[in-house]
Amino acid sequence: MKILVTGGGTGGHITPILAVVSEIKKIAREKKIPEPEFMLITPDEYFKEAIELSGIKVRKIRAGKLRRYFDLKNFTDIYKIFVGIVQSLYFIRKFSPDVVFSKGGFASVPAVFASWLLGIPTVTHESDITPGLANRINSFFASKVLVSFDETQKYFKKDKAVLTGNPIREDISTGNVERGIKTFGLSDGFPTLLVFGGSQGARCINEAVLDSLEVLLSRFNVIHVCGKYNFAAVREAAGKKGVKGIERYKLYPFLYNEMKDAYAVSDMIVSRAGASSIAEIIEVGKPSIIIPLSTSANDHQAKNAGWLLKKGLAKVIYEKDLNGESLKNELFELFVNRSAMEEMRRNIVAYKSSLKGKAAENVARIILSIEEETR
Repeated sequence: MKILVTGGGTGGHITPILAVVSEIKKIAREKKIPEPEFMLITPDEYFKEAIELSGIKVRKIRAGKLRRYFDLKNFTDIYKIFVGIVQSLYFIRKFSPDVVFSKGGFASVPAVFASWLLGIPTVTHESDITPGLANRINSFFASKVLVSFDETQKYFKKDKAVLTGNPIREDISTGNVERGIKTFGLSDGFPTLLVFGGSQGARCINEAVLDSLEVLLSRFNVIHVCGKYNFAAVREAAGKKGVKGIERYKLYPFLYNEMKDAYAVSDMIVSRAGASSIAEIIEVGKPSIIIPLSTSANDHQAKNAGWLLKKGLAKVIYEKDLNGESLKNELFELFVNRSAMEEMRRNIVAYKSSLKGKAAENVARIILSIEEETR
């Protein structure tokens, strides 16, 4: 059996792919069938080490971004999309997959279209409340469209849309508090705040943390994942502050294997509203303040955040209202209001119980069922 996976551009696409690949391998072992071969078609080898460790072959293609507004780049990106389709046709014919799993995003369109031309069934997955343009296009060529939220099903044909949840790494909820305290060198007697801006960091969140750092450290250990491109600037700015208690400030460009322990040891979380980040926060059941990216495509992060707020699963600060003072006030208000934190935890537990099984397993079984039908 051969399975092609496609997507890329951010960790929000690659991390779910890795979770599904891991689950497919697990199911294959349970059924005592040969482990499938996997190939990833992507324009960007994001998470390259993790991909290679998963035994996935990688083939890079060109991919243009799909925009709904006028931009001169649209003209050059049409050319990139065409080149990406030709490259995908070559790689797919050579690999000869039985089924394709697309995680969406502009990077997936050439491979999905090429697979359709070659008559290979495709399963695509939409992470956000409102589907992006890429997945709206992909849905025309896909056998099944899998969604993370029940509200998203209305955007696709009833016979194609399936609610699965959003795949996350299987180990994300297996963190250990004691190991986390040791790994991050946390001070006893202080609760821990985990701050991250998604796989690429977030400048406005970093600035708000730095602006309120001294007062935050009077109450919390702070694990701050600032993004690899922001790390040098944030480290320099934090160093210049020379704040009292700086030993409780733990700055990292990125966390992967250690992320499960960061979740385990945290008491509260500040994060972007990317679908993968949301799914992980819900999985670990921690109270959170969500800051949606104001420039996200189709405003999908604000819609994700609005859904969380409506369900009582998180508090939300919009970028226009974000600064060091507002971040500090919201954090302190939530931390002091224990009943609000407990209610948030209860809402998360209730929501998780409403889902049918683990998302990665749901997706994996659908992919394998499509493959079986085409034999």
